Amino acid sequence: DVEEGYLPTLTLPAGFQVRAGKLFSPFGRLNQQHPHVWDFVDAPLAARLVAAEKLSGPGADVTWPAPPPWFAALHLAYQATAPEPGDPERPPGAPHLQQYFSLGEATTLGVGLSAAVRDDGAGARRDLADASVHLRVRPPSTRASVTLQGELYGRRLRGEPGGTDGGGYAQLFWRPGPYLGCGVRYDDAPAVPEAGAG
Repeated sequence: DVEEGYLPTLTLPAGFQVRAGKLFSPFGRLNQQHPHVWDFVDAPLAARLVAAEKLSGPGADVTWPAPPPWFAALHLAYQATAPEPGDPERPPGAPHLQQYFSLGEATTLGVGLSAAVRDDGAGARRDLADASVHLRVRPPSTRASVTLQGELYGRRLRGEPGGTDGGGYAQLFWRPGPYLGCGVRYDDAPAVPEAGAG
């Protein structure tokens, strides 16, 4: 299956950009990344609160670069994210605010807030929320870096067992160079069956 395939606009007024096609939902930090750029070979268990693999699907994502003096981008996606093609699809909106702050020549802080609704089929759906933080220290004179990253997830299931739950992860990763790295991760996820996994 194709993970992502979309067409982006290049020159819209006020810096707006639109991507249309099949794309990862602009939800959280890890959900927007392809596995080959992860620090670890697997996703945290807490990420399964969102979806069995990725929150993604056909649709469109509109991005607006907000005017603060730091980097800020507001996304609004309209996608069909049902896990199976045969399920009723009610394309939901998924807002995402991502901000980056420079804390010095070598340090960058990223903070994100997201929400989404996923249709799990047969009248069931999940309401999702995410808060993410990403702190990286990388001196300009070297390719070494230290990254502290974490996300908190909230999920409310409707029309299926499970109710409201949440979880999260935190990870610290050190790269002495461009090819090697080591890190530790703490993961907190509820021990409940994955609902609506396709």
